[in-house]
Amino acid sequence: MSEEENKKVRDDAEVKKEELQSEPQPEPQPQSQPENMEIHKHPHHVTQKKKWEEYLLEFLMLFLAVFLGFLAENAFVAAFVYRYFKEN
Repeated sequence: MSEEENKKVRDDAEVKKEELQSEPQPEPQPQSQPENMEIHKHPHHVTQKKKWEEYLLEFLMLFLAVFLGFLAENAFVAAFVYRYFKEN
């Protein structure tokens, strides 16, 4: 490249750089919030008290889960013992 071409390339680069710097940058717009926002209350949030019905329901679910687990394990053991004694 000749001296003139180098100078022209540098000049073009400087012009583009100046154009980019002189262009006004758009300001970010704040996100608008809807006027009527829905509020969802969570029943298990720390700030809310539980009703006695919720405690009763949780107890029944836990009791049922443990009891059914016991019945399932007992049925499995009974079937295993039955097969073991039937083979011997």
